[in-house]
Amino acid sequence: MTDVQIAFGFGLLAGMFLIALALFVSEVRNAPVVETMSPHTYQAIVEITAERSRQVVEEGFTADRDDQYTRGELSRAALSYADFAASLISSRFDTNFSTPPAAWPWAIKWWKVDSPRRCLIKAAALIVAEVERLDRASERQGGAT
Repeated sequence: MTDVQIAFGFGLLAGMFLIALALFVSEVRNAPVVETMSPHTYQAIVEITAERSRQVVEEGFTADRDDQYTRGELSRAALSYADFAASLISSRFDTNFSTPPAAWPWAIKWWKVDSPRRCLIKAAALIVAEVERLDRASERQGGAT
């Protein structure tokens, strides 16, 4: 089994976990979360989860590595991808595909742009990584998130 297949499998598993979690939250809060989730929302969640898994498996951005980014790097990377997508969506064709925005926290070799949708998936996965990092930091300090 290749790393891509493993990452995809983890992504699907994580997506199913999110749906199961949504069902649980729905039961607890008595709110129809999954019943109101559109197929597009479900697909986006699955793809975001798969992208997060890909970042870990293929790129090596593990929890330990992410925990080193304590100056907003993950958030700034997410912002950069989302802003780039917004530029493409709004038809601002002055967007330079090869140069990351000033907020980009890492070397240019990590700037990998694609379609607006794909950039938004990457941005969402990076937001998940930042939320996870914040939660781990809070747990280490004995506090709530």
